Amino acid sequence: MKYDLKYSAAAETATYLGRYMFQYKNAELGLILDAIDDGTQVLDFGCNDGWVSRRVKRFKPGCDVSGADINPEALVKARRRKGGVEYFDSENGDLDGRTFDVVILSHVLEHVHAREELLERLATLTKPGGRLVISVPQERIRGDSTLLPWAMNVVRGRFINPHVVIVRLNALKLLLAGIGFEIELSTYTNLFWPRVSSKRGLQSHSLIVQARRIPTLHVDPVCVMESLGQA
Repeated sequence: MKYDLKYSAAAETATYLGRYMFQYKNAELGLILDAIDDGTQVLDFGCNDGWVSRRVKRFKPGCDVSGADINPEALVKARRRKGGVEYFDSENGDLDGRTFDVVILSHVLEHVHAREELLERLATLTKPGGRLVISVPQERIRGDSTLLPWAMNVVRGRFINPHVVIVRLNALKLLLAGIGFEIELSTYTNLFWPRVSSKRGLQSHSLIVQARRIPTLHVDPVCVMESLGQA
């Protein structure tokens, strides 16, 4: 579907309710922040209006924080709000050649058909030994956490589910293993008490994982030949 200004407004309203009325978004933010060491380089990929990016900068002021998104209207809004964050268009090549200690992918993967390709790109943006922090909704029925965008589409006469898939932990493990990442920690946030749990339940809202990029072992062919010759 088209992620235009109207969709961004509906999504922002929904997340506003989760942040300030029901509080489960704040629990999710806390888990994301726990994965970030102060003083590191952080990229919030798919940042939308930059709420997560700005919170990372606020609570981890020593971090060099960047955001990137495909939606030009959302980037205009994010840049207007600033917050000490630099924002990039994720499609125009501004990120080429850059790498980060931590890459955040918050509520993006469920919108993407080509999930392997997206994660492969994020792997190139993550330093060896760096982290991917991914949050994905744990819906009971696909799209049940996007009621406001759904309602917007009904009004517009466009019956399109903004989520193309439900991503569970086992599927995410396989996707990450395929790009050289290993999950170190997985946690669920809940709509009600308790706000955080180690297992998925009926009231689970999101799954948040910390995954470490496994450093590639570099083998010097000259040393290998010398060792074989000595043997």
